[in-house]
Order: sequence, then C-alpha cells, then structure tokens
Amino acid sequence: MIMLALVHWVRKTSDTLCMPFVHILARFHIHPNILTILSCLSGLLAVYYFQHLSFFLLFGIFHLVFDKLDGVLARTTKQATVKGQWLDHCSDRIVEAALLVQLAPLVLYGWWVVSFYIVYNLLYPFTHKELYFARTILFILVPFQFYTLAFAIATCSYLIGFSIQIRTLFPFRTSLTRRR
Repeated sequence: MIMLALVHWVRKTSDTLCMPFVHILARFHIHPNILTILSCLSGLLAVYYFQHLSFFLLFGIFHLVFDKLDGVLARTTKQATVKGQWLDHCSDRIVEAALLVQLAPLVLYGWWVVSFYIVYNLLYPFTHKELYFARTILFILVPFQFYTLAFAIATCSYLIGFSIQIRTLFPFRTSLTRRR
C-alpha cells in the first residue's frame, strides 16, 4: 500500500514538472508515439554505450525523459490510444530487457533476475498490472556501478509485481476478509 502511494505521488509530481515541456510539444503538434520511439532509441543507445559513462548517462536521461513526456503528452492532448500504450509498454520492455542482459554477467545472480523478468512480463498480457520503477532504478544505479544493488531492487520489484499479478489472476479470500 505504501509502495503504491509512493508510486502515485512520484507520478503526480513528475507529471506536474513535465507540463511546461508538454505545452511546448503540443504547440508544435508532436505526436506522443514519436516521443515513444525516441525513448526506445535513446534507451537502446544507452545500453549500447554502457561502457562509456558519459554516453550512457546522456542517452539514459534522454530515454527516461522521453518516456515520461510521451505519456503526459498523450493524456494532456487527449491522444492516448491502446496502440500508443502498447507501443510504450513494448519499448520500455525492450530497453529494460537489453539493459538486464547487458548487466547480467556482472552480477552473481544476474541470470536469475532475467528469468524473473521474463516470467513477470509473460503474465502482463493477462493482468495489465506492472510496477514502473525497476527500469528507472537500473538507469540511476548503473552509472555508479552499484550493479548488485540495482539487481536486488529490480528483483524485489519483479517479485512484488509478480505477486500482484498472481493475486489479480487468482483472487483468494483470507481469514481477514469477510463476506458481507
């Protein structure tokens, strides 16, 4: 519950911070899907330049900013579509998978995290439940070479998301829930 409240607070605050840029993008009639594609390309470039810290930071920041702006722009200009949401979700997963595969050999249990990631994303089409911060945490901690911490937080995120997905797919009653 606290985690979801924090996620909602971060989303609301970052949406507010993005509004001046969104108004500029809307004035120039930039479509949100263009930002999604730019986000994916810059994220893949960040992963490609993983060994060069300055390029990784540059493209990683572009990736996170474009990824945030595309959703806010789509909601603000009433251009949100199922196709756009699908494109955004797929581009996020492509970048996250590429980063995990790039980092997996550097961490003792890296391939386990990749396997959690695969299972977590295989369930997404059935539940449409996901946690949003694992990729952001990876992009923040990797430049400081905190690979193990980044993978530990990502693993927790995937396991929490997995438990939310399982709870959505198989709702069950506990002794604390009562029938009315």
